[in-house]
Order: sequence, then C-alpha cells, then structure tokens
Amino acid sequence: MGLKLSQEILEKRIIERCGSEYSFLGWVDENDIHSEAKIRINCHKHGEWNTKYNNFVTGCKSGCSICGYEIVKYKNEFSREILEEKIILQCKEKNYKFIKWENENDINSHAKIILECPKHGEFTIWYNNFVNKKCGCLQCGHENAGLNIRLDEDLVIKRILEKCLLNNYNFLGFDNKNNKYEGADNTKLILYCNNCNQEWNTTSYANFISVSNKSLCPNCKKWTFDECYEIAQKYETLNEFIKNDINAYTAARKYGWLSDPLFYQLPKSNEYTEYSHKLIYAYFFELNNIKYVYVGLTNDIERRHKQHQTYESAVFQFAQKNNLQIPKPVILTGMLSPKDAALEENLQLEKYINMGYQKINKIGGGALGGYSY
Repeated sequence: MGLKLSQEILEKRIIERCGSEYSFLGWVDENDIHSEAKIRINCHKHGEWNTKYNNFVTGCKSGCSICGYEIVKYKNEFSREILEEKIILQCKEKNYKFIKWENENDINSHAKIILECPKHGEFTIWYNNFVNKKCGCLQCGHENAGLNIRLDEDLVIKRILEKCLLNNYNFLGFDNKNNKYEGADNTKLILYCNNCNQEWNTTSYANFISVSNKSLCPNCKKWTFDECYEIAQKYETLNEFIKNDINAYTAARKYGWLSDPLFYQLPKSNEYTEYSHKLIYAYFFELNNIKYVYVGLTNDIERRHKQHQTYESAVFQFAQKNNLQIPKPVILTGMLSPKDAALEENLQLEKYINMGYQKINKIGGGALGGYSY
C-alpha cells in the first residue's frame, strides 16, 4: 500500500487541474480530506458544483457538465450541413441514395442514417460506419464475399472430425440450443481433448478450421508464470485479459496464479485507493427445487450488477435460458485486498457447493465469468 498524499499535495494538483477555467473553493467536508473526498469547484461561466477529487484530477478528469453539454450541442447543430455533405459524397461513390436521418432529433457523427441501395432497397447504418469505415449495404457485402451460401452441415461436421483426428480431440456438438451449425463465426464447438482430458467450448468453427493456435486446446500448452504474467500486463483489467488471451488466462486459473496480486489491476500511482480492494458477492437462484449460485468479486457492486445485465455475463445467460429474473446481488464480505479477495472468493464458492448448490461460474471471479450450466 502506498503512502497517503498530504492535503498540500492534493490541493496543488486540484489548482493545476483548474487552470483558467475553474477555481478551487475548498473541500465539502474539511474533516474528510483524501483522494476519494468531494471538493467544491467553481466554473467561471456556470458557477459552483461538487465533484470527487479523483474524478476531477486523476480519473476521467470530468469538468463542468453544462460546458460539456454546450460543446456537444454546438458541434451537433453546427455540423449537420458538413455531415450530410460527407454522406452524399460517399453515396456517389457507392451509387446509393441518402434518404434521411433515422432520428431528426439525433443528428451527429454517432447517429444512424437511412440509405437506399439500388439493388436491395433501403437500409439503416451508423453514420461513422458509412462515412469513415466505408461500410455499406450488408446484403451486397454478403454476396460479394460469397457468405450468402451457407456450408452444408454434413460438410462442416466432416471438416471438424478431420481436424479432431489430427489433434486427438472428440467433437461433442455445437454449443447452441438447437445443436446446429449457424455460420462460421457464430457457431461455437464443444470439444474434448484426449491429451489432457479437458472439455472446452470457446472456439468458433472458423477459428478451429483455420491454422490459428487459438483453435487448439487451451489447457495443453505448457505455460510458465512469467509467460502468463507478461501477457496479463497488456491489459488493465482481468476481464480484458480473459477476452483477449483466453489460453493464457485458462492456464493462470488452472495453476492457481490468479490469486497472485500481480494479476489484478493495481493503482497506477503511489496513492492508496479503495479500488485496489474488492468485496465478494453472490447471486442465488432456485429452479425445480435445485439451488444455484454465482460467486464473484468486485470493487463496485452497482457497476458489476449492471454488467451482469448483459449477454456476456454468466448470470444473464443462466437467467435468460431458464426464464428467470436476475435478483439483487448479496454481499458476502467487506472490502479485501486483491490476494485475500481471490482466496475468499474460492472459499465462498466451495462453501456453497458443499451445501448442495450447483455453481453457475465456469471460470474464476474478477470478471463477468463463464457459463457452466
């Protein structure tokens, strides 16, 4: 844990951040002065408001919200003519017709527009995707790439079995409700490795058939702690680590390295912040007289609960599959150090499993988790 910064240093940073736009008026509570405390700032144009020190100085460096709104409004109103000039210019290149904005009250570079393709009719697309990324009619794109011709499922399975034979795997099926092939990139495979006796379902058909190592068993590669740690340092959060390097993450989890504090996002300065500590929480479900549990850890329970409302979350997938409402999370512990939190999370999960609960977690906590039900 780093040293707590003095009031003098904190206020010096506040004044530097204020510049010529703002003035520092003082602390909201003079008996509560630290990097998470609230401060009083005066905007020379719109007056006084309260904000957290971290938000104003070290985090997103947020400023006067009214100033921000006026800037965005000005840009949107000022640029409509310019935005439409760019749309029309791009339409001439692709032989499209600009019809209108999808929402006349939402006109900016992040809004949707409606265009007409001479072959397939009207379609809707994001302005930025059309003008800056040069995207166009989706049906034309599919036809040009030959994607409108879906491979026969028998041929798909034949190719999978051939690849499995080369790598000593077993093909257990497609990882979707219908157990059907639904396209090269959308269909995940359920595979079993006979080399390490492990099953996994994170590989798409397209990746598996390609020569990419990402298609191979994530458990078989011989990883070292240093290799996993070096890869983990590319990412700011454990969730990014999981999404971008699932093989390295799986190895780190398998060998118990995730409990090491080095695998967690640490404060980027010597200043102590509560966000280096985490609490343990759980979601509880009951279905057909069977109890289920998901255990996780977080430094912000409200933010994590919102993340569990998205499709990437194991909690969301479980609830959606079984037509259940997602309950409020139950907080199991107070704030713990990263190492203690990781250990306590595993202990809590084991406790509920021993009590007869079925676990929803497939991968360890600290992220949105994986779905095992």
